[in-house]
Amino acid sequence: MKTRSRNDNNDQKKPPLSYLFSLTFLCLSFLSLLSWSDDFQKGMNAVESGDFTTAIEIWARLAEQGESRAQFSLGVMYKFGVGVNQDAEIAVKWWKLAAQQGNVNAQFTLGMMYEKGEGVEKDNSSAVRWWMLAADQGHSNAQYNLGLMYYDGRSVQKDSKTAVKLWKYAAEKGNPDAQYVLGMMYFYGDGVTKDYPYSYMWSNVAALTGHRDAKEAEESVAKLMSQSQIEKAQQLARRCSQKNYKDC
Repeated sequence: MKTRSRNDNNDQKKPPLSYLFSLTFLCLSFLSLLSWSDDFQKGMNAVESGDFTTAIEIWARLAEQGESRAQFSLGVMYKFGVGVNQDAEIAVKWWKLAAQQGNVNAQFTLGMMYEKGEGVEKDNSSAVRWWMLAADQGHSNAQYNLGLMYYDGRSVQKDSKTAVKLWKYAAEKGNPDAQYVLGMMYFYGDGVTKDYPYSYMWSNVAALTGHRDAKEAEESVAKLMSQSQIEKAQQLARRCSQKNYKDC
C-alpha cells in the first residue's frame, strides 16, 4: 500500500490567496503593535528623563499612525503645556481619537472636559456618554462621576438607586470618594434602606483609603449607634477591607 506523508504537497489543497493576504496582514499588524509598544515606551522613558521634546516627537508620530496610548499621552502634554504650548482644544482632539478607539483613560478625561467646558463647549450629555463608555470598562472615577450625574439628574433622569449602584461598583475598586458617598447614602436612606452600621462601615473604609471627610462622618454616625451596632459595623469594615472591598 502506497502511503504519503502529511507534508506531501501533491495531497494538500493550496489555501486561497485571500487567506494568505489575511494572514500576512495579521502578522504585519502584530509586528506593528510590537513596534508601537517599544516606541511608546521610549516616549515614556524620555518623559521620565525630562526630555519632553523627544517624547512629543515620538508620540506625535505614533498618534498620527493611530496608537491610542500615544494619542492620550499627547493630549495630556497639550492640556498641561508640557513641552508644547498649552492648548485644551488640541488636547481634546487627541483624546477624542483615542476615546473612539476605546481608550478608557481618554474616555474618562474627555467626559471631564465636556463637563467643565474646557477645550469644548460645555455639554453634560456628552460628558455622560463618554463616562458611560469608560464606566462600562470599569473605570472607577467614571463610575463615580456618572453616579453624581444620576444623583443630580444632569442630562439623565434623576435616580438615586442607579447612583448607588454605580458608586458600589466604584467603591469595590477602592475609590474613596465612592466609599464615602455610599456611607452618606446609607446614613440618610437615600437610594438604599437607612442602615447606620453600613454607613459606619463605608465611612470607616473610606477613611482608611484616604478620604479626608470620612473619619468625621464615621464619628457622626457612631453617636447614633449602640455599642453592639458599632462592634458589628467594625467587623463589617474589617471584613470588607480583607476582601478588597468586594461583596461588602
